[in-house]
Amino acid sequence: MTDDLEKDLQEAQAELAKLTSKISAINKQKNPSYGKDRSTSAVKRKSIDYNSDEYDRSKKRRSRGEGNGVKITWKEKVSELRSQETNDEKARKKRLFSSLLLPNLRPKNNLLETKLKESAEKQKEKLDSIENSLREKKECEIEDLQKQEKELYDKKRQAELLVNKLSLKKAIIEKAERKILNLEGCIKFIQTKTVPRLSFLPAKHTLRTTELLKKSSKNVRDEIEKISYITRYQVNQIENSSSATFKDVARGIENGTLVPEFNEDKQNIETTKTDVSVGDDKQAEVSNEKNKNTKRESSNSFNSSNREETSDDEEGSKESDAEEGSSMENESAEEEIDTIVNDYDKYKNNNKTDKCEEMTDDVVESKETETSNVLDKSNVTEP
Repeated sequence: MTDDLEKDLQEAQAELAKLTSKISAINKQKNPSYGKDRSTSAVKRKSIDYNSDEYDRSKKRRSRGEGNGVKITWKEKVSELRSQETNDEKARKKRLFSSLLLPNLRPKNNLLETKLKESAEKQKEKLDSIENSLREKKECEIEDLQKQEKELYDKKRQAELLVNKLSLKKAIIEKAERKILNLEGCIKFIQTKTVPRLSFLPAKHTLRTTELLKKSSKNVRDEIEKISYITRYQVNQIENSSSATFKDVARGIENGTLVPEFNEDKQNIETTKTDVSVGDDKQAEVSNEKNKNTKRESSNSFNSSNREETSDDEEGSKESDAEEGSSMENESAEEEIDTIVNDYDKYKNNNKTDKCEEMTDDVVESKETETSNVLDKSNVTEP
């Protein structure tokens, strides 16, 4: 049982790992930056380490006024630069300045401007159409990915629920098997009523020890049946639970509150079983008593016949009666011990019809033996 659960659990865990990998792949398709560390991608500005040896503390930033002690105005600076310019540089500056002024001075060409505007508008429309088509395509892809992601999340949720169910079932069954294995070892011993219970077994059994052994073994079997019934009930509750009710079921099992209510029908069935077993025991006792009575009647009839024939044989008959009575008592005690020592399951499983047939066969055999004994004794007394 646990091996099958272990295989199912491994398969469910492998399926769950596949689903998680598929979901991560879809997230990467949706967001290319999914799973990347953003702190490493950003370039940080290097801070200046003033305590390092490379930093020169003698360097100072010069202000505008600092220099060789001579102050220069901007006019003097411009005149100095103009004096240094060549003729080519002056011609170039004039040409550039004229190219800037000429378009503003010339009359405007409206046709050229309209053509440029139309071409710009057409190009803009084309770009807009391309962008719209790309946007629609991207939206469709995103919708498909979202649908796939939703389906995968549902499957993942079911797989997680299955894994949790199988793991909980495995834990419950293993715990029950350990308890049952421990109790099965206590069936052959007598247990005390104290807690924790002590198990012992006497060297020689008496009537009381055999009765105590029966009671303790019956209690242990009932405890095993109770544990197996509770485990079956809890496993059924786990299998029938949904994702919403699984947490409550698991919490109830963990706290020990999820225990089935033992119905009256089951108790009645158990009582009927015990009544049947008790009835079988009573029938066996009645049959033994009948055998005893028949033997005693036959012995009494034999004694009365001997008393009528001769008075001398009375003493011998009394002695024989005493011996037979003592032997009968020993036999009855042995029979009672045998009936008590017999296993409880033997009376539970045997049918009434078989027992009745056995009873009749025993009665016939006992009567035949008694008649044969009577005939032998009569043959002995006749001469």
